[in-house]
Amino acid sequence: MNTNRTQKLNVADVTDGIERGYAGLDAARASALTGLLAIRRAKASNLQRELDAARESGDRTAADLAAMMANANSRLVGMLNREVATATTKVPTLKKNAAIVHGYVWQVAGGQPGAVPNARVVVFAAADQELGRKLGEARSNGQGYYKIAVPVKAVAEKPLASGAASVKQAPPSAFVAILRSGDKEPSAMQKFPLVANTLSFRELILVDTPKTKRKA
Repeated sequence: MNTNRTQKLNVADVTDGIERGYAGLDAARASALTGLLAIRRAKASNLQRELDAARESGDRTAADLAAMMANANSRLVGMLNREVATATTKVPTLKKNAAIVHGYVWQVAGGQPGAVPNARVVVFAAADQELGRKLGEARSNGQGYYKIAVPVKAVAEKPLASGAASVKQAPPSAFVAILRSGDKEPSAMQKFPLVANTLSFRELILVDTPKTKRKA
C-alpha cells in the first residue's frame, strides 16, 4: 500500500510563516536589548555616585578606576541605544519598481554614537566612484531614522547568441550620503545596488573621511 501523499504548498502561506518567525526573533531581541539597556542606565547612576565619592575622598587611584568604569558603561549605553533602535525598526513595505534604502544617521561623540535628527540624506547615482545626479532625498526623524524610495526599472535579461542562455545585466549602483549645512561635498557615503523591489539597510556615521568628488 502506498502511504505517500502529495500535498500542495501555498507559497504565500510559507512566506507568511517565515516572516512571522523573523518578526518573533526581532521582537525577542529587541526585548532583551531594551532590558539590558535599562539595567545599564540604572548602573550609570551608581557608577557616578561611586566616582563622586572617590573624588571627594581624595583617593586618586579609586577615582581613576571609577572614572574608567563609568566611561566604559557610558559607551555600552550608547552602543545599546543604537542596537535597540535598529532592533525595533519596522521593515518598510516594498514598492513596485523602486529600491528602498533606509537606516540611521549617527554622530560619534565621546566615544559613543548618538542619533542625528533632521539630517539631510541624499541618494546619488553612481558613476564609477563618483557621484552622479540626485535620485532622491529625505530628512532623518527624531531617532535618526531615514527612508528613501528610489524609482528603478527591473533589470531585463539580455539575450546572447542563438542557443546560449540569457544573462542579467549587472544592476546599477547608487550612493547614499549625508549633506550637512555648509558642506559642499557629502559625508558618510555608502554604495548600494539599485535593484527594483528590494530593501537596503545603511547606517551612516558622521566621521571625518576623505570626500568623493562629485561628477560635473
